Amino acid sequence: MQPIVVNPRTIFTVVIPNTKSRYYSILANLLIMLGISIFAFYSIINGVLFLKIISACISIIYLTRFYFVLTISKLQFSNIVVGILTATLLLCVKQYIPAMAVLLFTTMEYIVNKPLTIKLNKLGVCVQYIISKQYPWDKLSNVMLSNGLLTIDCTNNKLMQYDVSMLSLSFSEVELNQFVSNCINTS
Repeated sequence: MQPIVVNPRTIFTVVIPNTKSRYYSILANLLIMLGISIFAFYSIINGVLFLKIISACISIIYLTRFYFVLTISKLQFSNIVVGILTATLLLCVKQYIPAMAVLLFTTMEYIVNKPLTIKLNKLGVCVQYIISKQYPWDKLSNVMLSNGLLTIDCTNNKLMQYDVSMLSLSFSEVELNQFVSNCINTS
């Protein structure tokens, strides 16, 4: 069997999508719609016409957004725009707490929808989710891709395993494992 030659500047990248992000989006939308309903009820009780118009606009925006979240799960950018638009409308009518809640849920939804990215290069392994964590090769005892399971074993007994069996990778298990063994042996 011929050894596989790997370019020393090669970067292996694995992007693992968050499979539960749709459920979190639905939960965030339901919580925001509950808050908007309370705001709409408050504006109807006070009888201010401007508040009624703003609450009707916000309710229509979020009902439309909720429909799109249920039908199409890839609307990340539109969710941010709708959240900022809603918070701006709420700030215009001096509703600071609902505006901050909408911004908080929009930010949480953005963070939850981010995929996990793992990059392997000559410097080490970089795991990026909300923050980026770099593991140099001398801090790793083993990194292995076998049967669709990426295992990262640190020298401090921290073990990370990621299921990549459903992903289409641009490299083979043999290429990655040989690259990793060369990097660990040289460090």
